[in-house]
Amino acid sequence: MKAERCEFSHFVIHPGHGMRVTQRDGKTVYLLSTKTRSLYLQKKNPRKLAWTVFYRHKHKKGTGQGGNQKKRARKVIKFQRAIGEMTSADLLKKKNESSEKRKLLRDQQIRAAKDKAKAKAKSGSKNKSGGKKQSVPKNQKGGKSAPSKNIGQRK
Repeated sequence: MKAERCEFSHFVIHPGHGMRVTQRDGKTVYLLSTKTRSLYLQKKNPRKLAWTVFYRHKHKKGTGQGGNQKKRARKVIKFQRAIGEMTSADLLKKKNESSEKRKLLRDQQIRAAKDKAKAKAKSGSKNKSGGKKQSVPKNQKGGKSAPSKNIGQRK
């Protein structure tokens, strides 16, 4: 015979001990003692009785090696991911740069963009003829002009 578990207290019942109760629905229940039988038939909750295995399990009593020890949380390891088109190596390089160096680079880029815009403006003004603006009204449609209305005159 194998050792059974008490349905109420969840203690081990060795062969030759305990009692077997068969319920009306045909379910067979193994109980360790008259104490557990009485409490089971009263439909008591074993999680509320301090001496049962269910209570000890619920309240985390006696689990783990060497008494009550809290589980240690894993140490969080920071991991740098790529953002957009920048790889993680580019991000690290940018992070290690000093703010002064970044400011100089930004100023150089702004100056280069302004110089490019000036050069484009100069080359654009040379291509136009005479440099004067021609007064051409916008949204002008081609074709015949509308006939004038002579009101009050007969031919």
